[in-house]
Amino acid sequence: MLFYGTAGKKYGYEDKWKDGIFYYCGEGQIGNMVFKRGNKAIKNHLKEGYELHLFENMVNGKVKYIGRFV
Repeated sequence: MLFYGTAGKKYGYEDKWKDGIFYYCGEGQIGNMVFKRGNKAIKNHLKEGYELHLFENMVNGKVKYIGRFV
């Protein structure tokens, strides 16, 4: 499961939609992203037989289901 919201802006990154594509920043705040832990799970989800579902963080701890992604 992927969760996104606006909180990343204050740390210098932003998950966002552009031209119908969702850009997700992943884990890590220093240097280039590396494919370990969550980033690796996202990259390899199809190969490992998992589904990837996106949720948007809303107010008061609620989330909105966006859909299944690959």
